[in-house]
Amino acid sequence: MRFNHFNLNVSAEQIEQVKQFYCDLFGLVQGYRPNTSRPGYWLYAGEQPILHLNQIVDIDKTTAAGSHYSLDHMAFNLPNMADFVNKLTKLNVTYDKRTYADRPSQIFLYDPAGIKIEVQFEIE
Repeated sequence: MRFNHFNLNVSAEQIEQVKQFYCDLFGLVQGYRPNTSRPGYWLYAGEQPILHLNQIVDIDKTTAAGSHYSLDHMAFNLPNMADFVNKLTKLNVTYDKRTYADRPSQIFLYDPAGIKIEVQFEIE
């Protein structure tokens, strides 16, 4: 088994901001997306479409199971905490940094749609 993708439903008012957030912060790039009934984007890490963004007309209708409201967080591994913290500072993103002696350090932050993101870094 391997990871395939995340799917987020976001409002029309937020979709561009959410797309730019993930592109700026994680270096994802917009790529091919098949035609679907809703507007949106597929954001790629290399050849892998890792984040599917779907625009929804009425965000209140997405509170059913399977919507992004039932998603607690997404987690990523990155190699260099200092570089990532510098990027967060440059982008003016608020975050919570947690370091541990016996396990990977973590940073928690929220995207513009309120989705919690965990980023882990190896013990330095």
